[in-house]
Formats: sequence, C-alpha cells, structure tokens
Amino acid sequence: MGMISPFIVTADDEDEEEIEITKSNGNENGEGPRGLDVPIVSAYNGTTHLVSVLFLSNLGIVDVDIENEDAGVSSSYQVNSAIGYHSFVISGATGRWTITFTLFDGTEYIGGWNI
Repeated sequence: MGMISPFIVTADDEDEEEIEITKSNGNENGEGPRGLDVPIVSAYNGTTHLVSVLFLSNLGIVDVDIENEDAGVSSSYQVNSAIGYHSFVISGATGRWTITFTLFDGTEYIGGWNI
C-alpha cells in the first residue's frame, strides 16, 4: 500500500489504505478494456479523508459514485480519466464505504473499505 501521486504510487504511508478495485460486470476473467488488468488504482487516507484515484489508461468520461452504506451518505462525480489523477474528500463517517466507477459502455469497477 502506498500513497498515490499524479504519476506514480509512492512509498508506504501508514494513514493510507489501498482500496481494491474489481470489475463488477463484463468478461469472467476480470480483465479490463483492451485486455488490461483493472485500470484503476485507488486509496483512502484516514487522516485527510481523501480518496485518491489513478486511472492507468484513458477510459474516457467516467461516473464516480462514493457511498457510505451505513450512514446513507453519497456523492456522485463525472471525471475525465485522461487527466489520470483525481481526488475526492469524504466526510470520514464511520461505516462501510464503496466507490463505483461506471464507464460510458456500462462497464463497472467497484471497491470498498471500512472506516
């Protein structure tokens, strides 16, 4: 686990937790577009309540939904993955959080973590 910067994944940071992203639909082998593995890296920083996202390839415009299932809090964004790096500040409320990435073609990637 490491901090995500706009261009690289850096050395470990004890306040940062990697969010495992998996493909939630599509082909059964879990590969992303053009045969790549999941083209998204994400992490949550418990000190800053920042969710960092690094797109490893250009997926076009992506809908990003971040939700705390326990508190009923959610936020939705639309981002250009060609920029590469995006970050989102969340409330830090205790509970189960999910992040869902929906591509133009309907492909979804999802990850989750607990606070």
